[in-house]
Amino acid sequence: LAADKTEKKKVVKTVAAPVMSEQQRDAISAKAFEQLSAQTWTIYLTAQGVKRPKVETDVLTFSGVTVVSQNLSAKGFGGSNFSLTAQDDGSAVFETVQRTEDDSIALWRGTLAGGKVNGILNIRPKQGAATIYSFSTVMPSVSAEPEPVVTQAAETPKKKR
Repeated sequence: LAADKTEKKKVVKTVAAPVMSEQQRDAISAKAFEQLSAQTWTIYLTAQGVKRPKVETDVLTFSGVTVVSQNLSAKGFGGSNFSLTAQDDGSAVFETVQRTEDDSIALWRGTLAGGKVNGILNIRPKQGAATIYSFSTVMPSVSAEPEPVVTQAAETPKKKR
């Protein structure tokens, strides 16, 4: 007697995320543009693919449609226009390419989500090897309320036994 072999096929249903309207994308982009332009951003960069990575600090300034890196400006990279793209998850991605007069380039791609910026910086000198950095920062919160005053409670006397 031959055993009746039937294969069971597993059906997997995928549910697509709802597609955002152009209005929703515009609102996300406008909010991200406002957040980026509202302040200077201190970022922490870490070189990728090195034996002993160290953290470097830089400052990004978004003004109008231009972004400037303090560190790269000192190395001859000019400010550049950036593009901003709203993502389906509500985040926004900025991208830009900065150049020096000798044609070295710096490629930036960052994501703004929840008041945090994370991304990749790829610096490609005209001569020599490229260096890729990951970067991250958190938007500082500004409070109009004063810091709470912490006082030490008076010690309670210990009972003698």
